[in-house]
Amino acid sequence: MEQRKRLLSEAPSRSCAVLLNRLQQRDSPETLRMLMLEDFLTKVNGLQSSARGANIAAAIATFLPDEVRRRLEYATSLPRTGERQMIDVAFVVVIPCELIAMQCALEIDSKALPSRIEDGSRVWETTLINTASGGEIEMTALVAMIGEAGNYSCAASVSRLFSMYDVGFAVLCGIGAGVRAKVKLGDVVAGDTVIDYEYARLERDGIAQRPRTYSIGRRVARDLQHFDAPRMGWTRFLQRRRAAMRGDEFAALPDQANDSWEPQFTMGVVLSGEKLIADGSLEGRRRALHERIRVAEMEGAGFARACEEQDVPWVVFRGISDFGDELKSDDWHLASGLAAATAAVTFVRTTYSALVDEF
Repeated sequence: MEQRKRLLSEAPSRSCAVLLNRLQQRDSPETLRMLMLEDFLTKVNGLQSSARGANIAAAIATFLPDEVRRRLEYATSLPRTGERQMIDVAFVVVIPCELIAMQCALEIDSKALPSRIEDGSRVWETTLINTASGGEIEMTALVAMIGEAGNYSCAASVSRLFSMYDVGFAVLCGIGAGVRAKVKLGDVVAGDTVIDYEYARLERDGIAQRPRTYSIGRRVARDLQHFDAPRMGWTRFLQRRRAAMRGDEFAALPDQANDSWEPQFTMGVVLSGEKLIADGSLEGRRRALHERIRVAEMEGAGFARACEEQDVPWVVFRGISDFGDELKSDDWHLASGLAAATAAVTFVRTTYSALVDEF
């Protein structure tokens, strides 16, 4: 019930933000702009009174001549645009190989300069076409790299990203250690639940585990249930982007990630903590904590917490790069990162439905 209340309260603000952004572009025919204004004025009534007036003023300002608008913005408290740029979807990665994979999936040149640098954080912006409604809706998107493993670092970096951008949907994408009996190298797991296993109580006779759980919202969960990755063209897209990799990047792919490579996509539980698991304990942790655990990593809990603090819908995509045992290596890092990145982009393009309600 609480989740439903939150989604209902988010809808007017998000719809108003989308419409206001379209009005501020000022490139649509006047009749269409008037229709958008009417829609905006209907939806703005769903906002709290403190935000309603500022939004209405900003919408009215889009119909004023540029010189008049500039003078009003200078002399009054009309909100200035650009303080937080609106982005439909933010893809977050942690390490360089994940950034290369994500840029490849988004068709961003890996040598391209970032679109924005703020306090050392680098962001690459792009656009995607969403076809979930049967039509085509242009989405704004970005990819940002945290650069440091761990849930605390991830939470801090994502919070900083949210201070720069008004994000509609956030995707953490990269690699992780899989449960050997459940997944194969290169497979992709979309986490409908993240378990933070670090929390515990120290008692005289041992440690009592007190894991914390984060679950994706109902809308994203429903979208994932409808995401048939092979039918939506994920494998073909993965192969196209694999072939587009150049030079040293292509050479870093393992021999198994060849023209006949067909990884599997599944939903499951993501295990998250501050430990890099390489002792073969993942199967035991699965039995102790949750039967549906399929992958372990070090950022999902911090990412989920930061998103929930800002009421941003989220999901985690992880490609299996090892099994958290003595055979752990970097051989599958780039390939598994590419599998996860292409799966995430395919999901956002074909099945993610949040934008549909706004048009």
